[in-house]
Amino acid sequence: MEIDHGEYPSELNCSDNPAGHTSVAALFNQTDPEYLIYQYSYVAILLVGASFGISLNSILLVHLIYRLNKEPRALEFMIIQLSFSHLMVSIFCLLGDGIWNATVQWYGGDALCRTMKYLQMFSLYSATLLLTGMSIEGCITVTFPLTKSSRPDTLHRVRIASAVCWSLAALGSIPQAVIFHVKKAPVCEEFYQCVTHGSYISHTQEIAYTMATLCLMCILPLLVDIVCYVIIFIKITDESKIASGHSSRRPSKSPHEAPLDVPRRLTRGTLAFKHARRVSLWMTFITALNFIISWVPYYIAMFAHLFHWTLSHDTLSSIFCIGMSYSITSPVIFGCFLLWGDHHSVTQHAPSRPISKTGLLVHSRYTYPAGQRSPELSVELRSREPLPRPKH
Repeated sequence: MEIDHGEYPSELNCSDNPAGHTSVAALFNQTDPEYLIYQYSYVAILLVGASFGISLNSILLVHLIYRLNKEPRALEFMIIQLSFSHLMVSIFCLLGDGIWNATVQWYGGDALCRTMKYLQMFSLYSATLLLTGMSIEGCITVTFPLTKSSRPDTLHRVRIASAVCWSLAALGSIPQAVIFHVKKAPVCEEFYQCVTHGSYISHTQEIAYTMATLCLMCILPLLVDIVCYVIIFIKITDESKIASGHSSRRPSKSPHEAPLDVPRRLTRGTLAFKHARRVSLWMTFITALNFIISWVPYYIAMFAHLFHWTLSHDTLSSIFCIGMSYSITSPVIFGCFLLWGDHHSVTQHAPSRPISKTGLLVHSRYTYPAGQRSPELSVELRSREPLPRPKH
């Protein structure tokens, strides 16, 4: 909670008791019952959101770490990174701001003030950059299915991308530890806050830093996500045209793609790969959409507040809560898509018989509707049919 006190008076004449400068209650309007109700409600929302965010992300992290130890997968590795960043947002942003709003005054000292603001920005940067890296990875996998989609290559690539994202987040958060500091409020009482007042030489410098933060945390990631999903959409549309025979292009010879002229001869490995890619793309798209819905209004409000457009403090607080909900809803989205993938995996690995209950004839890696036998297997299947009994 950063409070804009305007220009601090150089000296306070406490004997004159000027209104709004000698009382903490007058400074924060704490004598107004409506303000107290709003403040208590805001603190309750932040603390409840923090409890949900910490619980959901912790459960998801434990589950994913267990799965990753059994079988390393690139998608689950990226979700672990994102879930950890959301856990940090829940702790340092939701819980931290909730406690700060409850105490009103900053009691942690200057070092904790700078550390807290650094960790808040670090968690927000990491969550944004990791999501952008996830979109780029999905674009690479779809665009280069033959050369870039093997599991070792993908896992190695996402590890490098994660390290780059965490490093950029750590570097980009350093200014927060510089501009924030503890300063005494313009009251005659001993009242201190963690603010940026006095850190900027001019208002232009403040605008430049805020605009740079806005670009790095919203505009650039949003543009990258849009470009990635446009490329993905074009690639998938092209594949659909090839599969339907409406394209003059020859089908890809990727080992993960079955021959398009024999649609029934799809191996289980091919189906599993296509389903895993579909789950990954949909999950990344829904997560990116969730990010846009949650955070874009907040950055627009921050931009408006920077240029002194009229926005009430209640409106800014409400938009901030909506943005923070991104770290609560994301683990729910991840969990739903992981359950979807697990359900399909169980179905794919279910034991099969020569003639299934659903009327499908299963042989080796191929599945055919009953009555539509493969020419290559007809001789072998006829040899297994029982011979007719002689008539007496």
